[in-house]
Amino acid sequence: MNHLTINDTKSEFIIFGTTHQLKRVSDCHLRVGNVIIKPANSVRDLAVTLDAHMKMTKHVNKTCHIAYSYMRRVSRVRKNLDAQACSMALCSLVLSRIDFCVSLLRGIGKQGLVKLERVVKNCRKMSERQSKRDEKTLPRWLPVEKRVLLRQSMIVRTVLGTGYPSYLANLLVHATASRSLRSQRQQLLLVPRCRTSTGSRNWLLSAVNFWNSLPLNIRLGLGTCAFRAEVECLLLGR
Repeated sequence: MNHLTINDTKSEFIIFGTTHQLKRVSDCHLRVGNVIIKPANSVRDLAVTLDAHMKMTKHVNKTCHIAYSYMRRVSRVRKNLDAQACSMALCSLVLSRIDFCVSLLRGIGKQGLVKLERVVKNCRKMSERQSKRDEKTLPRWLPVEKRVLLRQSMIVRTVLGTGYPSYLANLLVHATASRSLRSQRQQLLLVPRCRTSTGSRNWLLSAVNFWNSLPLNIRLGLGTCAFRAEVECLLLGR
């Protein structure tokens, strides 16, 4: 209807797996139109660069590069900003890029987390410079690993509350037992089984485990803003 066609030369596809698994499919290819396409080592989708081993190395490096470029711009006008304005600028320009699709950073490895954590610490140092009297107005700075847990809990809460998207709602199942147990009052979710280290990075496994660890009064009966605030306080206290 819109007279759109696929650009054969720009089409890409990728196969995810371990090094051993990828060796088995090294000769795989697809035909799109008149072009034969071989698996790419990395592809970009929704501003996120995904690699075949899901190490997210290129995505982390690019995120840090863009973050530091914005931090340099903010540092040039830092003397004209108070602590709250500086924090708002850093959150909107820098931290928002780290938080975008942050759930994909689960289990990426220590090297990638250290790079992102360094960005968060530098943002905090810049915002707290000469701001002792403004300490109460400064935002709370969560480490990257805890930002992943916060985003996962927000997604689970939204899916349970609205039932959308359906492909996630079908995965979140309340745990049941053949006999009456006290744990049923906690309204816990069913934790999926995992047998491999690669499978432990599964979004569902991590999100459900963290959701079940939250106190019942936080999981139920709170609005979106109140829920987020309570989870942040809980993560900052850990």
